[in-house]
Amino acid sequence: MLQRKSLGQLGWLPTLKPAGTRRLVGDGRPVTVYAQTEDAAHDKLDALRIAAIDNAEVGETVDNEAYAAWAETYKWAANPKWRNDKWTRGGPENFNRETWASVDPFFYEVTVPYTYHDEEHKLKLRFQHASSYTGYVETVYDSANPGATSSPSMYDFKTEGSLKGKKSADGSRNLLYSNKHDTRSNDWILAETYGDTEESFDAYTKIAGEGARWACVRNHAYNLQNHSHFYVQDPDRSMWGVTFVSLWLSWERVFNKRYNIPDSEVAAAIRNGDFGSDVVRMRRAGEKDYFLEAWND
Repeated sequence: MLQRKSLGQLGWLPTLKPAGTRRLVGDGRPVTVYAQTEDAAHDKLDALRIAAIDNAEVGETVDNEAYAAWAETYKWAANPKWRNDKWTRGGPENFNRETWASVDPFFYEVTVPYTYHDEEHKLKLRFQHASSYTGYVETVYDSANPGATSSPSMYDFKTEGSLKGKKSADGSRNLLYSNKHDTRSNDWILAETYGDTEESFDAYTKIAGEGARWACVRNHAYNLQNHSHFYVQDPDRSMWGVTFVSLWLSWERVFNKRYNIPDSEVAAAIRNGDFGSDVVRMRRAGEKDYFLEAWND
């Protein structure tokens, strides 16, 4: 049975290369950063979507490979929350030990070149993969946005809130946005990525981070708002949907922290009542909303 520890030792994603270390948000353990550079994207929206798809592949691959290797050992088939159990526990002294049936937490960093105003620019996003804040965008860099060239970093809203606007003690993190998404804005989220506020940096994470989890989010990124509805239409042509806010808050409760969730599964969750009272009957749909599928598809 495969019982290696680090992502490099496991060989699950051989195209990713180690690129230094970084401390995890939430517990401070130093872990390996695995990096990848993509071919040039057409524009920033395309770059954000590529980053989302790439991180979805990383998260999904690690989940699937861990389950295939260790499900029987840990009886994961009977535990719907097994995804957190695959990560190495304890301090850094437990990392890289091939006798342990788990995978060390890590960061995934993807760089995507793109064109803006006929100039070549670069989007670089770093995603955390660990038992805490897994799949979250930990650092944003965008050379076309002056506000995002200082590599804004995510801070833990509960434990690091007092450090907002400061750098970490070792200088490696620039704590400018938290793990808690803004829910108040009614602006277009893509448009917000051109600013220099906490909401601006949060907007990058909404498209790329949540876009790795749901195909509908990355596919709708151009018209996405916090209060966009993702909806189905029943045989009577009534529309039923959930807001983007409700969708991202459902990731663990409804979708068990999975990646690459297709439109059909979101639609099924709406029809089956999995969202509970978050499902609303819509009087109309607009540009900001996203049609998943007909009720009986």
